[in-house]
Amino acid sequence: MGLRRRAACKPPAPGAKQACSPSSRSPCRRLEVRSAFFDLQQADRVLETETNNVQAADEALDIAKSNFALDWEPS
Repeated sequence: MGLRRRAACKPPAPGAKQACSPSSRSPCRRLEVRSAFFDLQQADRVLETETNNVQAADEALDIAKSNFALDWEPS
């Protein structure tokens, strides 16, 4: 017996029905779940990076406010 080749999961054309069965054990469903998982991982990394950017910007704003206040102190 030879090895069976798995069916490839191709996205349907716009307006066409999904060719893959909705079974949770189908190769297409596993591919969709895996793809969704990787998308969530990437979104988590982007969120973490953007959160760090906001924190850095907030710190820079505090420093700028402090510098501005020092420049305007009466002599």
